[in-house]
Amino acid sequence: MALRNINYFGEATNRTQVRENVIWMLNEAFLSAGGYYNISSGTLGYDDEDLSELTPSYQPEHSNFQFWKGMSHKWVWESGLNPTYTGGVDPIAVSGIYVSGLFYPSGDGGQYDHYVDYNRGGVVFTNPMPSGLNVFCNRSERAAFIYPSESNEFRRILTEQLRVFDEVPGSGMDTLSPELSSYMPSIFVKIEHNKTSPYELGSASKFIDFKIIMDVFSEDLQQLDFLRDACLSLEGQPMKTFNVNEVSSNNKFPLDYKGRLRGEAQTRSQLLSSYSWKTGKFLENAQEVKMPDILPVMRSRVIIDFQIIG
Repeated sequence: MALRNINYFGEATNRTQVRENVIWMLNEAFLSAGGYYNISSGTLGYDDEDLSELTPSYQPEHSNFQFWKGMSHKWVWESGLNPTYTGGVDPIAVSGIYVSGLFYPSGDGGQYDHYVDYNRGGVVFTNPMPSGLNVFCNRSERAAFIYPSESNEFRRILTEQLRVFDEVPGSGMDTLSPELSSYMPSIFVKIEHNKTSPYELGSASKFIDFKIIMDVFSEDLQQLDFLRDACLSLEGQPMKTFNVNEVSSNNKFPLDYKGRLRGEAQTRSQLLSSYSWKTGKFLENAQEVKMPDILPVMRSRVIIDFQIIG
């Protein structure tokens, strides 16, 4: 007996197709609306610290201090954006790093040879670097992050919230680690199969409805408002999709398994043109569910159905 709509083991099924396309669509929409911060040398934070400086992070997979991280997770790799607002500045394309004021291009093979890990938001040196170095990088960091709900980031935030709830340190405020703060504000996307229905009597083609659950986390109320209202605004809108299987088989995803940018990285708009899949629609049934807050993190949930033809 053949499995319906499954051609080979491990392929992206309809559920995966919908989830990946929703994540890519939200990422593109936020970037087009200016959802990123350009950080260059001399960009100062609230405490007058230079935000462009990278800090060493000990990682079990890297001996000593090989991974040096920025402020947040997932740096911007996209270029050639078409902003939907006026007066915006394009994201910074990372070309290298500065060590003690001297510039070293990425991949030069020299003393400070390194590559940019866009997924984790930092650079990885070929050799361990002493922690006292002054390292900075001109880059663009995202203002919001989109992840699958079935992700380590989601589990870490929930685990940390439970820890704070059970063992409130001091006043219970401002207790999240910098690592967890680097994942927020964020939207976590979960896809649940809802129902199928035929186009017409006797037709083998079906409408396939999925329930999309978007959990929004933020330490800032205005950011929480913006992200949950952005999710609610999807109601009634169509969405074009690209074929995840074709993009994967043609090796066209922009980042490799180490988070490095491939030579001819394609944006969502380019993938839609080259590897189009189906057109779906967010149904007009969006609802918001208030989730319990465990300060300093606030949380909300938006639920909306999405329909494709299959």
